[in-house]
Amino acid sequence: EMAAGYAKGVLKIMLQPGLPEPRRAGHVGLLGPGVHVTAEYIKRLADDAGVKVCYVASCGSTAEPLDAAAEELCRSRGIEHLGRIDLSKEVSRLAAFNCDLLIIGETPVMPGVLHGLATEGIVRTHFGLMPAESNPIMWAILGDQPQGATTHFVEPDDGRPGAVVDTFSVKAPPRCRTSSVFELLSAEAVSRLPSWISSLRTGVFDMSAMRTLRLANLGRKGRAAWQHTGAVADVASPSGRPSRSAPNGAFVSWGWQCAFLERFSDALDSVRTRKKDGSEVWFSVDTASRVQLDGMPPPGVVVSAAADNSVFVVRASDGLVTCRPADPAATPGAGAVLESLEAEEFDVRIPVDFAGAALVPPATGGTEEEQEAP
Repeated sequence: EMAAGYAKGVLKIMLQPGLPEPRRAGHVGLLGPGVHVTAEYIKRLADDAGVKVCYVASCGSTAEPLDAAAEELCRSRGIEHLGRIDLSKEVSRLAAFNCDLLIIGETPVMPGVLHGLATEGIVRTHFGLMPAESNPIMWAILGDQPQGATTHFVEPDDGRPGAVVDTFSVKAPPRCRTSSVFELLSAEAVSRLPSWISSLRTGVFDMSAMRTLRLANLGRKGRAAWQHTGAVADVASPSGRPSRSAPNGAFVSWGWQCAFLERFSDALDSVRTRKKDGSEVWFSVDTASRVQLDGMPPPGVVVSAAADNSVFVVRASDGLVTCRPADPAATPGAGAVLESLEAEEFDVRIPVDFAGAALVPPATGGTEEEQEAP
């Protein structure tokens, strides 16, 4: 009777096995990099969720060391601060903490290595709505998709997502860049900590939050309708998943719409173009606006440049784009011609004549039923 009033997608989640049974969550280890090894996250976990944080560490060859605030907090509260570690060499050391849960971030999951590190399981907060796991912040911006995050268990054998613990979406303002969306998601992830920790302990979950899973599916099902409008196009690898490399190698095409040039810049934070002499200019898009094109030079021509080289304006397919160079010394002068480029790698290539305002997010594959399952 309680389930009868829920939408189809939420009803399926309620009746389908997979939501975790009540589990202990008194002793937790934190393994970065990610928002969960910040001072704010550690405080929230310890002060408001009633959890004992046993250790904090960061792993991976490119992982950033813990910030100074997190290090000082660990020191003042008697939390083991392990710094940056090689996970494959520290399994026994971490297992000795006998944690109930291990919360990981962007840590690459090495099959088998995570076994025995936590008695109740391993949990990750994934910035990107699931089941479209291949839709992180950058791809959500490129695809004009909802921004959100999902907290879920991780299968230690193969690293695949397991039972969902919590999920949420955030309303990002227009022209919100990847770095700014990350901050919004991080703040929300911290604020929701006590709620999902309590749900783990009791086995009672906020089913209204699971609506965002349905939201992700609806976005994917709208692919055909959007394609008919000419607003989007598929840009995916042969495997159906986006490459970890930058879309189009971070190169822009001046044959793109103003709206998509803004979106591309916001998603990557910094993009690049190439002069005729082969030198590159890294920049971000300040503004882009559609204008009457009569009498305008062809796409790629620099229409004007500020005297102090702080900005330059380029003709795009349907208007003018104001660009802010990362290095003012590289600013192209008025009349310069900038190239439109496609990446050589097929799986990240965007056509120079792409006419849409957004990209369809790459599909994860599988049947519709599989895609709707948590």
